[in-house]
Amino acid sequence: MSELLYGGNALVPKEIAVCPECGAQLHAESTAWGDETGEPDIGALLVDCVDDPKCEHRHWQSDWQPVIDAIEKWFGATAV
Repeated sequence: MSELLYGGNALVPKEIAVCPECGAQLHAESTAWGDETGEPDIGALLVDCVDDPKCEHRHWQSDWQPVIDAIEKWFGATAV
């Protein structure tokens, strides 16, 4: 997934995860990554719902953390 390396971003395939609040597609962006590999660091992903442009979702950790965990796994995130 070269578009996700070194601070890249991408739409998350629906088979990986969907918005836990409305079921829409998600967008993820890496905000920190390994110098040599470019792989995103665990805990350094911004995940947003594409159907929430006004940021009206609650983003409760209990709802979103399992989704973020699945995206980190798909992204190939690694521990710092």
